[in-house]
Amino acid sequence: VNFGDVRIPRGFDYPKPQKLAGLSGVHGVNSEPIVVVDAQTLLIPNFSYDGEAP
Repeated sequence: VNFGDVRIPRGFDYPKPQKLAGLSGVHGVNSEPIVVVDAQTLLIPNFSYDGEAP
């Protein structure tokens, strides 16, 4: 089951934090805009999932 994906655009300027679109998908998956903190850290504020996946 794929609950979503995050696309990091070409030319993404590390190391300063950057904001990307939030998650939105089936089974109530959603979040506020994602913050890419560094090459290994994603901050996903107010992530929500309804828990109803098969």
